Amino acid sequence: MQQDYESLQNMRGQRFIMKPVPGWVIVLVSVAIAVAGFVLFLVSASLLLVLAPIFIAIGLYLRWRFLKALRNASQNYRQDETIIETEYRVHDDTRYR
Repeated sequence: MQQDYESLQNMRGQRFIMKPVPGWVIVLVSVAIAVAGFVLFLVSASLLLVLAPIFIAIGLYLRWRFLKALRNASQNYRQDETIIETEYRVHDDTRYR
């Protein structure tokens, strides 16, 4: 780290030299980026084609189970059972004072 700082201090009065990048390097990097993007697209599309039907099937199965449970719950519910019986106890709170 110290060497980098010293080398920058030594170059303070000098100019940086800008060199043009050859055209073949630009083309090579562009092709590499395009190929990487295409491969990434293919991998994501294939994953989508494989996983989408699986998740759709799981969702339909869970929906069917939920609707079946709702039907069973509505059939087992009786309208005349709307009274909730409880037991009440009065606690003497004077002993805690």
